[in-house]
Amino acid sequence: MGTLKDILKKFYRLRMKFSNHTGMGISAESNEKKIKAPVAFYKLEAQTNNGKRVSFEKFTNKKVLLVNLAIKCGFTPQYDELQELQQLHNVKIIILGFPSNDFGSQEPGSDEDIAEICKINFGVTFQLFHKDHVKGVDKQPVYQWLCDASKKFLRTSCSMF
Repeated sequence: MGTLKDILKKFYRLRMKFSNHTGMGISAESNEKKIKAPVAFYKLEAQTNNGKRVSFEKFTNKKVLLVNLAIKCGFTPQYDELQELQQLHNVKIIILGFPSNDFGSQEPGSDEDIAEICKINFGVTFQLFHKDHVKGVDKQPVYQWLCDASKKFLRTSCSMF
């Protein structure tokens, strides 16, 4: 597994360098006019992997990175980088991990299994949420908000592969 992980890690870094250089696969918009979203991100809430509800109001005035996670995904080496990012910038950036089994059944475990694997294999300390759908009609509320352009000021794409 170590060799495969190293190969995937290098491929992922090359893919990100390509995206950064060409702009392909990356889409970002700015809010220069300071338009307020009809439904504020900080009014959302979600269930953690241990069943508690978290109001996103606690993240007000912080940069939040939402990440869809899957243990058996080829991009799993990103867990190391995400954890490093969290440790280096934990005051400025909050990472929220949303496990989902929606992509090729790459996240088959329970919330408890996912938390244990993330902690043991990658030292993850960032917040993990309840495993749920992130696409389709049953997607969890945070991803509903992300994919509904009428709830925010930015256009977004939720094709998700």
